[in-house]
Amino acid sequence: MERTWSFAAKTAPGRQVEVILDHSAGRFRVEVRDTGEGMPRRRPEVPLAVSGRGLEIVDALCEKWGVAEQVVGKTVWAELVVNPSEAVDDQ
Repeated sequence: MERTWSFAAKTAPGRQVEVILDHSAGRFRVEVRDTGEGMPRRRPEVPLAVSGRGLEIVDALCEKWGVAEQVVGKTVWAELVVNPSEAVDDQ
């Protein structure tokens, strides 16, 4: 998620970027909110690309993730299970 925060800060200069971390019920949740326009999108895979892989990395490492559109901006969130015996599936 550091890449998500980094991307939000880089593409939204002068705009507010907020990071929320939550650890409960065996899960670690990260939310990155920004006031920038546009929604993040997955890009086609290019084997030698040096950028554009943020959402691919998030998808590979996290149990679930998503993007929520806000009145102004958006929130990208991701969850990792850190203690499976305590995790509660909220779906």
